[in-house]
Amino acid sequence: MSQCSASLQAILALTPTTLHALSKLVANNSESSDDIISVIRNIVAQFLSKINNDVEGIEVSLGVRMWKISGFHEMLASLGFDLMDVGQDQVTLRTGKAANKRNCQFLLKTPLKQLEWMRQAVQVPVVNL
Repeated sequence: MSQCSASLQAILALTPTTLHALSKLVANNSESSDDIISVIRNIVAQFLSKINNDVEGIEVSLGVRMWKISGFHEMLASLGFDLMDVGQDQVTLRTGKAANKRNCQFLLKTPLKQLEWMRQAVQVPVVNL
């Protein structure tokens, strides 16, 4: 029950733009959820390592495959990450002034894997008996 409460609190704390991007992720990318969660954990760890809470200058490098995941780049942009460089196989993002550690922490608390059941439940056909 407490995990459900924490998840609901986290979802309600996100901005509409982040929620929209998250819904795109959940709807289309179940096979990438572990990679997405790993990136978000990395971001939160970088935020926590900042002693003076200066959130500017946190860099994240992603493979182009991750960048192309529907909703993923929208989600990172909604969290305040700006595109810095696009290479052949890697994309580099950096936090800007709009970055918010709190939103990243709430995003990590949203259960991407647990929300997967919602996507599957919607696709279950109703059988009339």
